Amino acid sequence: MVNQGLTASDACAARLRRPNRGMEWTPTLVALAITISLGVLFGWLGARPPNLAKGPRLIPYRFLMLLAGAGVVLLLIHVKELAGLGRN
Repeated sequence: MVNQGLTASDACAARLRRPNRGMEWTPTLVALAITISLGVLFGWLGARPPNLAKGPRLIPYRFLMLLAGAGVVLLLIHVKELAGLGRN
């Protein structure tokens, strides 16, 4: 059933007035959990002693752990903004 009192331009204007809320809580917390998990995994893999029989490691786990830590910091800043504790 179509609302007869609402024209196409009114519907478009109402859609444009709606605030863009960006990334909400659920995807933010999922991304934060995944990033923390990857940081812990990369920290564990990077802390293992080298196995000289297998040769050198070709994946820089410590650097990946550092990138995951930076991602956690950015996501925590985003959580702070979503909670309304933004810039003063």
